[in-house]
Formats: sequence, C-alpha cells, structure tokens
Amino acid sequence: LPAGTEPCRISAWAADTDGRRLAIRAAPSDDATVLATLPPPVIDPSEEAAPDEGLHTEFTVVGYKAGWFLIDAIKDPRALYGEAPEGTEPVVSARGWVKTSEVMAAYANSQMPVGWLLQAPNIDASAHIPDGAAADARLSIDGTLVRLLACSANWALTDNTDGARGWWRGICSNQVTNCS
Repeated sequence: LPAGTEPCRISAWAADTDGRRLAIRAAPSDDATVLATLPPPVIDPSEEAAPDEGLHTEFTVVGYKAGWFLIDAIKDPRALYGEAPEGTEPVVSARGWVKTSEVMAAYANSQMPVGWLLQAPNIDASAHIPDGAAADARLSIDGTLVRLLACSANWALTDNTDGARGWWRGICSNQVTNCS
C-alpha cells in the first residue's frame, strides 16, 4: 500500500445514486489523474430484489487515507446478480482512490459480542449505546448504515440512522439481502 495508508479489507459499492460516473483516481486527491470511471447503476426491472435506484458496482476497499478509500477487485453487479442488459458497457478493473462520500455498504451480522457501534476498531472498546436503549438490545443492521467514514483491518467507522458514529466489524456489499 502507498505510504500513510491505513490497511483494511471491507466490501462496498459505488454510492452514485444520481447516475453520475464514479471516478477512480491515481492518488487520494481531486487533482489526481482519473484512471477509470465506473458506470452508473444498472436498472433491471425484471430483477425483483434489486434496489429501486439500481445495482451498483461493487469492490473491495483495501486502504484508507485522509477521506479517501483505496479500492480494488471491482465487480460488475450484472455478473453478481444477473445478466447484463443488451448494450450496457462493461465495468473496468482498476486499483485506485475514491472519496469516502462516494462509497456505501451495509452492516453485516458479524456475531460481535457487543451489539452496538464501538468507539475504536477493537472488540474490547466501549460501545455507543443510544439514549434510552436497553442494555441487552442490539443494533439493527437492516438499512441503518448511513455513511462509511474510514476503515481499519476488517472494521469500518460509520454513521448510523440513530445518530451514532462508531466502528463495526463486518461490512457487506450485498445489495439484495440484509447481509445477515
């Protein structure tokens, strides 16, 4: 990995809900060379389980640096979830940088002994338990991840729908199930 990059390994997808193309850059900077772009989401009305906004290109996040994710192992959602509609462009394969704001994923059921986001990427860290939550309650992983902020090893720093920010071990890129 490039110097100063925090190594990690999580699965995610391109968060391009407005149909624009996600630019993969040679360095973690808006001024860096664009190596490739990913196509907009694939909308296939025959795929019942697909999200309304379409299926997004998936990849592995292998590093983090100053608001940017280093991505690799790019996967075409058509190959993962069905056939490619006629006339669609192929997905490129490039290792490069994308802004954290352009990446999304879901919480996976990782069997963590603590059911809440943690204050550090360590199983022994203190939990963020929302006000009024029962001590034995657990974080709902269904659709509650709002944003990925950073990563370290197999942990991701996230914002949640309940307003909490914290670390979760087990991030999923499956767009048609709840990752549990």
